Amino acid sequence: MFQGSLDQYRSLITAGVIPAATRLFAGEVARVPAAVLNALALAGGDEGDAAQDAADAAEAVGRLHDLEAMVADEADLRRWRRVELPVLLMQGADT
Repeated sequence: MFQGSLDQYRSLITAGVIPAATRLFAGEVARVPAAVLNALALAGGDEGDAAQDAADAAEAVGRLHDLEAMVADEADLRRWRRVELPVLLMQGADT
């Protein structure tokens, strides 16, 4: 489902074009509305901040791994049919 987005995202990450990769992920994968993306682009950020650039690149790699997992995931929703109660699965330091 997201194979084309994955290929394009990976290319942008490899080229070091993190803002374009972030917008691609937000628009095509997370499906953030274009009006919101445009508003965020106008707000801008601190360009040239090395620490922020490093953090953005690290987040982009994390999103790459998420997108790779989504592409590899099977589309058959019947695998969830045995879940009888509403369940929210979370993993992290605060859960």
